[in-house]
Amino acid sequence: MKNLRVDLGMLEMAFEDAGGEHHHVLDTETGECLIVREYGEDETEIEIQRSLDGGEERYLIVPSADSHNAYEDIEDFIGTVEDKVFAARLSGSIQGRGAFRRFKDVLRENGAEEKRWFEFKQERTRAKMCEWLVANGIELIKPETAQ
Repeated sequence: MKNLRVDLGMLEMAFEDAGGEHHHVLDTETGECLIVREYGEDETEIEIQRSLDGGEERYLIVPSADSHNAYEDIEDFIGTVEDKVFAARLSGSIQGRGAFRRFKDVLRENGAEEKRWFEFKQERTRAKMCEWLVANGIELIKPETAQ
């Protein structure tokens, strides 16, 4: 395992980004999380892309957000809501197109549950990040042990 200090906030943002014409990479030497545009013309992006194309292992492509996993997280969260009437409203909001927007709209009506959702989602994202790091042979250096 390689010990690495990683900015978890930046990595979390990368994990939650659905991408599009860019992707995120983790620099396994510095711990930086960088954005690489699909048609990037800046020198750093070109160098990273060359490294990736050449099979070098310095950069790891961060997996982008997956709507299927996000939907599962929402379903799991709804299962934890104690107010059964509110839980039923949340369940109804995630049916069909526009489910994520409707879920957020209904959730916004209950500040305590909305706060709990963001904590729940962050915990899930962080668990996925840690699994991904371990699967790629990286062990986080905790801030209090870093020099």
